[in-house]
Amino acid sequence: MFNKIQRVVGITLLTMVGAFSVAGLETAYAFVPPPIGTATIILLVGCTAYAYRVYLHRSYRRAVTHRRAAGGLVVSAALCVAVFDALQHRWVPAQPIPFINEASVGPWGIASNYLVALVLAPLLEEALLRGFMLSRLVTIARAPAAIIISAGTFAIVHLDATRVPGRFLAGILLAAIVVVTSRLWLAVLAHALMNAGSILEDGAVYAGLPDAMGFLYVMMCAIIAVLAAWEFRRILRATAWTSTSSRYRSVSRPVTWDAEPLL
Repeated sequence: MFNKIQRVVGITLLTMVGAFSVAGLETAYAFVPPPIGTATIILLVGCTAYAYRVYLHRSYRRAVTHRRAAGGLVVSAALCVAVFDALQHRWVPAQPIPFINEASVGPWGIASNYLVALVLAPLLEEALLRGFMLSRLVTIARAPAAIIISAGTFAIVHLDATRVPGRFLAGILLAAIVVVTSRLWLAVLAHALMNAGSILEDGAVYAGLPDAMGFLYVMMCAIIAVLAAWEFRRILRATAWTSTSSRYRSVSRPVTWDAEPLL
């Protein structure tokens, strides 16, 4: 038991160290002239995508995921997190995203920020937190415990207290997607959509939409959150998590349950 705890702590600390290194890569463009910075981000995206193909393809090609189930998990998870953040930030304002609220940011800076938020960050963070951390935790602990630990780490390494609850929820949903489908690219896509939701949410706040709509905004977000969470749960139960439905029986046993680290 003590040995397991030591291994979990070791994996968690190693992941956190890696997360700060990833954060450094994600902000590398800020230290060079804008056009070169954007080119740097594109190069990092290309290298990361190539690493995914080389090191992760064999780990995932055994798993088969029904397209409708995969799409439903991705969209419902992204919606759930986006509206949860919107509800929370109705009362606890989040730190704004600079490139939305600052007119001084030039077009190259905006392009770089969008590439980081929607492409590079999802690729790097999913490779680290789900590809590396989660796949090792499930060889030590049960899947629910591994999901919670990885989600907690995901929330902490973002270093933004106003977004911790939303990032924790996002970590749970992203980890659940990987455990059920063994498809890291689905988590990458869901992560990208979640980041896009955060950008849209900040844009809505900046435009004054929550104040203009008042209680209607809260009700709309609450209804969408409940429906998205219900749909995510329904699809999850219909896939390899419980294998109770013939509709998604094409989903095979997750690779992460085979005690084979994905990285």
